[in-house]
Amino acid sequence: MTHIFISYNHEDNDFAEILSHRLHDAGFTTWRDVDKLSAGEIWRVEIDQAIKNALAMIVIMTPNAKISQYVTYEWAFAWGVGVKVIPVMLKPAELHPRLEDIQYLDFTGQIRPWDKLIDAVRRTTELKNYNKNHILQKIPTFIQQAIMGLNSLKAAEREEAIQSLAKTDHPAAHEAMIEALEHPLKELRIQMGLLLAEFQEPKAVPILIDTLHNKDNDIRTNAITALTKLGLPAVTGLHNVLYDSDRTVRLAAAQALGEIGDITAIPDLLKMLRDIDEDVRVNAVEAIGKIKDNTPLQALFEILRDAKSSTRLRRAVIIALISIGNADAVPELSKCLLNDEYANIRYIAAVALGEIRNVVALPALQETLHDSDHEVRLAAASALGKIGDSSAIPALIETLQDTDIAVVDRTLGALRRIGTSEALAAIQDWQNSKNID
Repeated sequence: MTHIFISYNHEDNDFAEILSHRLHDAGFTTWRDVDKLSAGEIWRVEIDQAIKNALAMIVIMTPNAKISQYVTYEWAFAWGVGVKVIPVMLKPAELHPRLEDIQYLDFTGQIRPWDKLIDAVRRTTELKNYNKNHILQKIPTFIQQAIMGLNSLKAAEREEAIQSLAKTDHPAAHEAMIEALEHPLKELRIQMGLLLAEFQEPKAVPILIDTLHNKDNDIRTNAITALTKLGLPAVTGLHNVLYDSDRTVRLAAAQALGEIGDITAIPDLLKMLRDIDEDVRVNAVEAIGKIKDNTPLQALFEILRDAKSSTRLRRAVIIALISIGNADAVPELSKCLLNDEYANIRYIAAVALGEIRNVVALPALQETLHDSDHEVRLAAASALGKIGDSSAIPALIETLQDTDIAVVDRTLGALRRIGTSEALAAIQDWQNSKNID
């Protein structure tokens, strides 16, 4: 492979010539039919061979090029033999479905991205091509066939090739999967990224990060799972998209960082607590909770104190505080328990205090045994039982008179959990009063 093949409609010959000069100046040789075809030769045979020998193909897309059977033949043939196709949009045209999956370079404006084009060509020349004979000759036949199958125009054959490579531990198969991360077909690149994450291959990170932009929720979810499996190698890439303009990407990045649990994500997650999108703020809070670091406590407390914070966000904060488990959260949670107007917030605050199990919470929990909502009273009784301090026994004995049988039953359970002679005697007295053996 020694040149860059330029595919174009002859009406665009002037631009093709400019492109050729640009590539020459960058150190590449080019192949255009106007320069290379000899009189009397079978043109298709020579073109086929030129495509096979190409480092890459640049296809100049215009409305006329789109309907040209020659241009279509050339890029389709390149695709089939594994030569990288780089579309250049010279005039607005609807791309063939195959080319839509490839990120094209937009040359329709007055400022043309020549540097990006040269960079794309240079990156392509640095990659090992799937079909290099000197590589294929060193590996088993079935792997050679699988590598060739990645470039099939038939989806079923590509899928079979992918599965074949994934099932073998031969180094050449793994290398082929890595190189497939640069495949022209986006769907295949994503699939390879997901597979390579199973092998803990860090080179899969860029395509998985890019996949967070995918509009399909299931695909994004799979990418998050894959990045989580990769762990620390994925952290830098995730940090880079925490401020992406696409909210779904920010959501996914925060979620993945939380699953990975890397403490270096905390500063960025704290900034995300000010994101304009509440879903992003909630995801950031959830991620902070999973990382379980004490650094963000004050920022979480501020959310609880802010009257403008939604119940959904405050609930997420309280759940995060449960996960962090720091006793410094008890005063703030006690305030929520006593003062929040929403029963679901008071309920989760009581649960949190029960999980943290600090005696500082006892006064608020005992007062909450009189809450107007029976679910909140249930949670308060459970929390007192988990803390297990005998000073709560008088308040629990009083709660045995509650009109809600579920609250009474939960209170009896709390007394059993405390387990002192005073607590057990209170249970016996209640049973005697009810004639229960």
